Amino acid sequence: MRPLLGKKEAAGAGRVPAVYSVGEFARALGVGEMTVYRAIHGGRLPAIKFGGRYVVPAKALEELIDTAMSTGGLVDIAEWESADGGVA
Repeated sequence: MRPLLGKKEAAGAGRVPAVYSVGEFARALGVGEMTVYRAIHGGRLPAIKFGGRYVVPAKALEELIDTAMSTGGLVDIAEWESADGGVA
């Protein structure tokens, strides 16, 4: 029987990453990668660019989820404000 996690994933199991790739972030939200890229380029989602690769801080996902849970309502990323009071 093959293990569910590879060596790399098993070594980091249980830890929350500091950043997510665009693909990982998109999968976590159940949206397409292009949707995430549009949010980044539209200034609605914080990101870090390394060469041609973008990563999204894990804190952005946590804040989106926390906002949805604390308000008990819909969080529209076009109107979302991060915890520091600015539009993410």
